[in-house]
Amino acid sequence: MKRVLGWALLAAALAAAVPCAEAVVRVPTDYDTIQLGIDAAAPGEVVLVEPGIYSGDGNRDIDFAGANVFLLSEAGPSQTIIDCGGGGRGFYFHSGEPVSCTIDGFTIRGGSAPRGGGMRCEAGSSVTVRHCVFRNNEGGYGGGGISLAGASALVIEYSTIESNSALRGGGIMAIEGSTLAISDVSFLNNTASLSAGLRCEGSPATLTDVLFEGNLAYETVGGFACFDENYTLTNVTFRSNSATTCGGFGGASSSATLTNCTFALNAATQGAAINCGEGTDFQVTNTIISLQMAGTPVFCDATSTFNITKSCIYGNAGGDALCGNVYDNMFVDPLFCDVWGGDLRVHWESPCLPDNNAWGELVGAHGGGCAGPSPVETQSWGQIKALYR
Repeated sequence: MKRVLGWALLAAALAAAVPCAEAVVRVPTDYDTIQLGIDAAAPGEVVLVEPGIYSGDGNRDIDFAGANVFLLSEAGPSQTIIDCGGGGRGFYFHSGEPVSCTIDGFTIRGGSAPRGGGMRCEAGSSVTVRHCVFRNNEGGYGGGGISLAGASALVIEYSTIESNSALRGGGIMAIEGSTLAISDVSFLNNTASLSAGLRCEGSPATLTDVLFEGNLAYETVGGFACFDENYTLTNVTFRSNSATTCGGFGGASSSATLTNCTFALNAATQGAAINCGEGTDFQVTNTIISLQMAGTPVFCDATSTFNITKSCIYGNAGGDALCGNVYDNMFVDPLFCDVWGGDLRVHWESPCLPDNNAWGELVGAHGGGCAGPSPVETQSWGQIKALYR
């Protein structure tokens, strides 16, 4: 995950870009609630929200009503909280808002709705979300944190989707031709029956520098489930996700390209790391699949296509045998710095670094990060036996 400017510096830069004081609407100095501030703002104006906890009418089910407005917190998500109190969702976009409509620097918590506990976008609406936290929201049928439908669009950056729940898509759910661009986002400890972290049905998505960690699906796909579209994953990490079927990434009737990804400590009966369901075409390059905790690391349906090359496969509890087309890979220890503590960078002697392999290419999502004696992973006897199957 990339680091960004400190919040005070970021807010100051934005304020400097505003041409005059009249272009800023302040909450609660000028208007008591966030909704009143948005209603008063002219197109292109900034609604600047001062630190505090915002709850009750006017501070939940916030509706931009088609306006192109920049909603910015003054002090960042740790100090600017929209608390829905279980009585509605945080934001509702349904009037064709443009993608330049922006929410920046809030924690949205305690939302509850049939779809989209934290935020709902539908009917061709769009929004850009930056530096936000969606936490402890409940989405009923789908999208505990965020729900997208009806060809809506979401750009989300530098944000956290944490401890949300729903039947489908505990973190985010996108359906009906919606589109997602996700970068520098963490999906943490979300739960669902189906697809705990992210679920996309017929909704293409591009993921860059994304972390799925600790997500739990009671049935299928702990991390990211994709269906009926094309998906691109670059520098994406799946750590400690679990489900009955497919711990990390999987889907059906879809195509996906995975480049420089890392899978570690995931668990499932079929496809602890990757599950290639019916009609999938998954292409995997420069990826680490190591130390899955239970189940085969990759599962391939008979109708799927799975190609993996220039990747590192090692120490998985269900063995390191892979299905599909497996060529030009290595089956050696990637030498994680501290896989159990969450540091998935590799030792400077790791074969996954460009200077240490025949390809001259980085394998995995994180690069080098530790020196000294090479780290040794603690493994169960079952894992050790699995290395020699």
